[in-house]
Amino acid sequence: MRQQRLLDGLDELELWLDDRVRQGLATLSGQTATWNDIARRMVDAQLPGLAFRLRRLGRLIDGSESWPARVLGGMGQLQLLIDASRRLADLPDVVQADLRHTLGLSSSRETVLADGERLADDWLVIGQSCRQEDRLWERRVWLLGQHSGRWAMLLDFAHGNRHFEHSFVTGSQRHWTLAYYPGNAPLRAMVVDTPTQTSDPPTPWTRAAPTLAVALDALSDTLAANPWQSPQPLLVGDAAPVFGTQGWMLRTAERRGLPLALATDEGWPLLAESGGAPLAVFGEWADEALRPLSAWRFAPPVSRLWMAE
Repeated sequence: MRQQRLLDGLDELELWLDDRVRQGLATLSGQTATWNDIARRMVDAQLPGLAFRLRRLGRLIDGSESWPARVLGGMGQLQLLIDASRRLADLPDVVQADLRHTLGLSSSRETVLADGERLADDWLVIGQSCRQEDRLWERRVWLLGQHSGRWAMLLDFAHGNRHFEHSFVTGSQRHWTLAYYPGNAPLRAMVVDTPTQTSDPPTPWTRAAPTLAVALDALSDTLAANPWQSPQPLLVGDAAPVFGTQGWMLRTAERRGLPLALATDEGWPLLAESGGAPLAVFGEWADEALRPLSAWRFAPPVSRLWMAE
């Protein structure tokens, strides 16, 4: 019964996408509500991951001059998801896991605890983000292993208000053992033991962050392994925030740029913190832009930490 509902949902979405392309992208302008309607139907089909992607695409419409190209690319990804989902059983196990997560059919907590890859490390809480969808709050807590260099994301949900079972402080560091959800480039994880304070005071903000070139090379490798995971963590250490005709961006001394997902008034505190000099900036990469969550500069004897509100 559930499998048939999933297949019917995929058929309905494919037909809807075909109609949008046939009518032309210009007709999408001002039609954000249409995307919310099809997203609700995907929820009814028990495909919440597709509903999330549809709502995100709908928010891109009329948002910039490049929105038609970005929306068309997103629609192409949705068609690839539909095609891959129909032949799910023929794909390698790790690719199946990535697709199930993207569709919103993630492994159960019990399965992850029993079979997930485990990694013990001193984990730095490097950033957090929250978003609200109707009455449901979603929180992503981003961790960076100080010895392994691995990324991990803790995903939590709360209904009705922004109250989660556990609290985290950006900039803090704890020793945890994590269990990763299965996948080709695993990122989502859960804590499997009680966290303990590290014996030494955390010194993560004095460590070197990768250059923009190195960070983008690593990001491209990760996206090649799992193109469905969004957002992705990105840490850049050699760029300063600047404001121009295209909005906020990070720019290196070599004048390489990276767009920032910041409203005009949101970027000034980050610029003030940098003093015009390069910062180490961590954030979430999605929709061809970086949304900063934390940043720091090296000001002996201690470093300073900026956090997004």
